Amino acid sequence: MKLAFCTEDRTDDAILRAIAERILDELVEALPASLVMRRGGGWQEALRIAPQIARAVFHSEAHGAVFVVDNDGDPPHEPSHDQTPMVECRLCALRQSAAVHDVLRWARPAMPPLQFVFAVPVQVLETWLLLGARRFPHNKTADQFGTNATERRQLKLALYGDERADREQRLSTALPIAQQLDVPAMSRVSRSLADFAHQLRAARDAIRTALSAE
Repeated sequence: MKLAFCTEDRTDDAILRAIAERILDELVEALPASLVMRRGGGWQEALRIAPQIARAVFHSEAHGAVFVVDNDGDPPHEPSHDQTPMVECRLCALRQSAAVHDVLRWARPAMPPLQFVFAVPVQVLETWLLLGARRFPHNKTADQFGTNATERRQLKLALYGDERADREQRLSTALPIAQQLDVPAMSRVSRSLADFAHQLRAARDAIRTALSAE
């Protein structure tokens, strides 16, 4: 698959790509980082560039895009939000910002239908990685620990050994973990990871079906 990544920073792009490859058990080609220029990082910046990513993907040969931001203690997404989006829900905000429904209405001859995947790690991407490394703090609930800034710093410290790890430190720690994730086991303890995996596989299958019908 060829995908664009819209995340909180370039390091997250690389980590999410590795996780996607593990889930799909196939290589994922990422669109160039220069596809859309970023002014900084963080989840608000991801919301800002989300519609630009969706439109840029339409004009490329990509199969779609992956949009991911941390939950950071906000109310987690619930099925009822699909009918009535919740202002405080980051997944709802990410979907609304990307406005992919507009893009999906545009004709794209000779190309499979675009696939857009949205995920919000609960509580943060480090949660997924610590679960994958079997190093999540004992006696803590994965979907609840990390709801405040102090706990999120503890998660970064537990994973990277440094609350302010630089890009090189983060990648050298995270990529080997991502490449060896036990996705079925993690899906049983992280609903957000299970949903991400389900969406990715459904997107891949939709692309394969479209290509086989040509």
